[in-house]
Amino acid sequence: EIASQTKALKTRLEVLTQKHYDLSVNLAKQTAADRSVPDIESDLLAVSEQIEGLTKRHAALEKASEWLERAHGEIKQNYAPRLNQKMAEIFSRLTFNKYYGVKLGEAFRLNYEIMDASYLSGGTYDLLYIALRFAALSVLFGETIPPVILDDALLQLDDSRLKAASDFLINSGGFDQVIYFTCHKTSAKLFQNESIHRMEL
Repeated sequence: EIASQTKALKTRLEVLTQKHYDLSVNLAKQTAADRSVPDIESDLLAVSEQIEGLTKRHAALEKASEWLERAHGEIKQNYAPRLNQKMAEIFSRLTFNKYYGVKLGEAFRLNYEIMDASYLSGGTYDLLYIALRFAALSVLFGETIPPVILDDALLQLDDSRLKAASDFLINSGGFDQVIYFTCHKTSAKLFQNESIHRMEL
């Protein structure tokens, strides 16, 4: 997005620079039949101000792009490997060890082994994103994970995977607090033990 804005600004700068040049030529030649020299000087000043503003913005966007590229490199080198490993572990657990080879590819697109994750079933895809979210929390916050709020996040799962996902949320540890909203009694029944506080809304 920043690269696109930078390109657009560069094009606009080129147009304004040409306009500034054309106005300068008109002023120098004083050949404008229906325009006075003060009018042309006023246009020159306005265009000069636009060029100055756009030049500053262009420089800022290029600097932002440079820092984003640097951050992206650091994430790929330091963060992504740990995130991939943790995500694969959680995903394997949620799918009874059926799936393991998952990773975040370029532009953080989710992939399973050699194919794009979008080819997985809807329920499996949901599990993958649950694994990604909890892996990210684990990598970012370590052992002290902040409260997590889920709104029927397990809706598309079959009974066995629903049970696996609920067991993971209840027994995996590391979560300071999980708040799970559901309007389905089947899901609600899975979240039952002495440590769970249930509320009917």
